[in-house]
Amino acid sequence: MPNSMQIFWQDQRGTIELSSWFFLVVMVALGMIVGMTTLRNEITQQFGDVSQALETLDQSYSYSVNNVTSTYNDTNELGNPWPFSGPAGIDLEIAGSPE
Repeated sequence: MPNSMQIFWQDQRGTIELSSWFFLVVMVALGMIVGMTTLRNEITQQFGDVSQALETLDQSYSYSVNNVTSTYNDTNELGNPWPFSGPAGIDLEIAGSPE
């Protein structure tokens, strides 16, 4: 039995060198960093878009029951976003510095 364990321990068929494992782990880690950064940016973008949509939501209503009318006109005090602004979320504008 000890002889068969020694043969099994020294068998090198189908093994991968340590450097191959290292490069595989590094590639997976870099891919995860890039992927998770992109996911974070897209989630932030979606929350910004939803917040802008909720800010511009019009909640005006009018109804009438037995000749009694109730009306509410929603005034959007927040104002509309600038028409040419990008979607909410990540702001990529960097102020210039004098050099």
